[in-house]
Amino acid sequence: MIRIKGKVKNFRRCGIAHPAEFVEYPDDRFSKEELTILKAEPMLIVEVVKKGAPTAAEKKVAEAKAAEEEAAKAEAKRLAEEEAAKKDAEDLSLLTVAELMDEIAKYQPVGPLKKVKKTELIEILKAHREVKV
Repeated sequence: MIRIKGKVKNFRRCGIAHPAEFVEYPDDRFSKEELTILKAEPMLIVEVVKKGAPTAAEKKVAEAKAAEEEAAKAEAKRLAEEEAAKKDAEDLSLLTVAELMDEIAKYQPVGPLKKVKKTELIEILKAHREVKV
């Protein structure tokens, strides 16, 4: 397949007005001489696409599909992280104050936290875990 695009709209060469967008032609559309003239013309962009190679439209579809898959993966990862954070918060609420203090002790001295509420202890522990990751 041969793809030809004019650098300016309707530039004429070899009896054809070439638009500013790529037009695809079958391999046998031009003689060897015509193809040589077209390739040598600086006002044209000529691409010879080998058989089995994807067309421009197929490339665009493949790129769009790849981008869509990448976005879906990113969204799945975000949701998994969100779910893990939610589960972590739920798990922390199941701990007793003493267990929370033990966990916090891994990151900082707990002496000044003796009179802190359980919800505040959970937030402190979450903050330490986020910094660690």
